[in-house]
Amino acid sequence: MGKKRIAIIFNGSAGAQDGEALLQKITEICQEYELDTTPFVIHAGADISQIVKKALHEKFEVIVAAGGDGTISAVAGVLIGTSVLLGILPLGTRNHFAKDIQIPLDLKEAMAVISQGEVMALDIASVNGQFFVNNSSVGFYPKIVKFRELFQRKGFYRWIAFIFASAIVMNRNSFLRLRIASSKKDITSRTPLIFVGNNRYTMQGYEWGSRDSLVRGKLFLSLMHRTSRLKLFQIAVQAILDLPSQYVDFDTWMDREMTIYAEKKFLRVSLDGEIRLMQTPLRYLIHPHAINVIVPQNYAYDRSHL
Repeated sequence: MGKKRIAIIFNGSAGAQDGEALLQKITEICQEYELDTTPFVIHAGADISQIVKKALHEKFEVIVAAGGDGTISAVAGVLIGTSVLLGILPLGTRNHFAKDIQIPLDLKEAMAVISQGEVMALDIASVNGQFFVNNSSVGFYPKIVKFRELFQRKGFYRWIAFIFASAIVMNRNSFLRLRIASSKKDITSRTPLIFVGNNRYTMQGYEWGSRDSLVRGKLFLSLMHRTSRLKLFQIAVQAILDLPSQYVDFDTWMDREMTIYAEKKFLRVSLDGEIRLMQTPLRYLIHPHAINVIVPQNYAYDRSHL
């Protein structure tokens, strides 16, 4: 890529590692690769978008999102429409976006991609102007996440909090009456979940939850049909553990945009694992080739033929 000024947006709270030691390790690796980097450390409650805008104002040519999927989404959303390159250092607990574009989870290997990788213009999606790089959902999953976080703040371990949260959600009415309108379908349904992906997701088998492309310019829409509470709990566990799913009772299709109408004025919406309370209707859009991302050379070559 040549010598470029690189800003590293570092979320030290991502994952389970010590933030100060991790930042020191990143600094040492950057020195080893002779990269011109400046860290911008994100503290709890900070507005990531404002930090990224500051980096843009200072004319950095590459902005690296060092964190999990939520950090990547926040950084990518600001970079839309600019020529600035997005680099990825996967520090989260899931790292779905990094895995889908084959960024190594090893920190030194991921930095090698930033130093030596290729640039690809990838798709990003949005709902009511809020961007996401992976997926968004409405229904029981955002409710479980909300209650799980409440229990975790009270000191419960993650898994205990998840079980309690699931019990609360499953004992309540887990179904929403929604109208889902797109150019291909217009459906009114009582559903426990609607899932919207940035490009197509594999919904079965050991590739469940992964994508083979981020350049097809389509939303992946998946509407779950009515099912039992036990099955809902099973699906939630599979999602939390990244286990292969054999559950196939979804209506799925692809489109460039979709609008969700609801009886409620506000709905909880999951955006790459972050929960937002959003006003309805919810308008989902795909933004083709909107972000310039540094990816491994093999990934760029393989995807150029899709």
